[in-house]
Amino acid sequence: GNPPWMWFSLGLAVLAVASHRHPYFELGIVGTLPIVIALMVATGGEHERWSPYHRVTWHDPSDAQYVIEVDGSPRLTALDLSDRGAADPFVEAAWAQYRAPYRHIATFDTVLVLGAGAGNDVALLLEGGAQHIDVVEIDPVVADFGRSRHPQRPYDDPRVRFHLADARGYLRHETRIYDLIIIGPTIPRMSTSGLSPVPLDGYVHTREAILAARALLAPDGRILTYHTAPQPTDVAKVYQTLRSVFGGPPEVIHWGQPTLFTHAFVAGGSTSNAAGGAMDLSQSLTDVTLPSDDWPFLHLTRRAVPRHDVEVLAVAVGLSLLLVLGARGRGVRGGYDVEMFLLGLGFMLLVTKSVAGLPLLVGSTWELTPLVLSAVLLAILTANWLVLVRRRIGLRPVLAALVISLGIGWAVPVQALADSTFWVAWTVGGALATAPIFLAALAFAIIISDRASAVMALGYYAIGAAAGGVLAYVVMVTGVKALSLIAALAYLLLWIVPERFKASTTP
Repeated sequence: GNPPWMWFSLGLAVLAVASHRHPYFELGIVGTLPIVIALMVATGGEHERWSPYHRVTWHDPSDAQYVIEVDGSPRLTALDLSDRGAADPFVEAAWAQYRAPYRHIATFDTVLVLGAGAGNDVALLLEGGAQHIDVVEIDPVVADFGRSRHPQRPYDDPRVRFHLADARGYLRHETRIYDLIIIGPTIPRMSTSGLSPVPLDGYVHTREAILAARALLAPDGRILTYHTAPQPTDVAKVYQTLRSVFGGPPEVIHWGQPTLFTHAFVAGGSTSNAAGGAMDLSQSLTDVTLPSDDWPFLHLTRRAVPRHDVEVLAVAVGLSLLLVLGARGRGVRGGYDVEMFLLGLGFMLLVTKSVAGLPLLVGSTWELTPLVLSAVLLAILTANWLVLVRRRIGLRPVLAALVISLGIGWAVPVQALADSTFWVAWTVGGALATAPIFLAALAFAIIISDRASAVMALGYYAIGAAAGGVLAYVVMVTGVKALSLIAALAYLLLWIVPERFKASTTP
């Protein structure tokens, strides 16, 4: 990926060309240049690379390890398995944690590693004699560390087959049977994009994902997962999800003074719990909400929007209001346009729903966001063209079709589409995702074509979009599917807006 300053520079260059006859815009561009220069200085560094998802930096505190930081936080390590690594106290303790679960795993000839990172698990498996290892990693920059900087170069071994892919998508299409499936540790608060509050790896740790992994296990196969639990409820959720899928408690390994992990779980086969320090914890927290495909939030304590998110969202809404009202304050304050506000609110909910729900059909890779945005732009272009060609399109039939399409999208189980063939999933799932967006864009084109003041209309639409972006975080309470119903409610309100709250129209 390219660093942010490059994209800022490209955007400024385009703006400079487009606004060469507008001195105020040119002044704004000149004023923005110091910000771009500051970004170049702040984000530049010798040990730095940008993936499609994150800013990745690294350093080597000793000859036996590389520490890889994701967005400024230490997340991954590449550890040396040789005698040189054994001489490093930290590396020796870390490898002891990696090896501990294998006293519960008798066979691992064929292994699947989901979220392999820099390759420590793979190096350990190769050392133990694994014959075939499928490696799945979504981040190309992190994977490159496994190829170029891990001391054992595990990804170069002929027994390893590497897949640059989304873990959930791989589980959906793979048919090989494995003795062992390893699910890498989660990275809290890692989001898919700025368009969705769902974590990038959220769909890997749901009950449905564990069920999909179990379907690929040999009769006596095992699932191994490591965790660095920031709070007790995370441990309880993992424990109870594994227990609900396998019908019995998993083995629990608990480190009171962790080096890399606080817990490891081994589920499947004939496991029986190993009286670790997490047993009393899991028994006492029986009322936690387990992560599912509709609510993929492993790191949330309960169904609620975290306080720090509320604070950030409040600041974002305040700034949006100031920018919109300040840019054309007199035009926007000239009246009300609740219709445009509701259009903006509903449209942002639809986009968020698409970004949050489509990963189950097309994967959580970075291509998803430009795919959704391209669909949005195409829908807007097509809707505006239709309104220009056929000016007598009625608003209420469009709203009725929109609400019906949202109801169908809510009623159709996503899992049924995910389990279907590739073309069915893409065709039906794509239609359910894009039809409401197109109809919402058509409603927008119909309404704004009848406005006397486009400035006022777009101002209220922008405020509504900001409110919709904030409201989308209610997914942490209601679940992903409920966004369809909330958006449908916004468009139903649009149907019954009183005349006194509508903006003036053209003569």
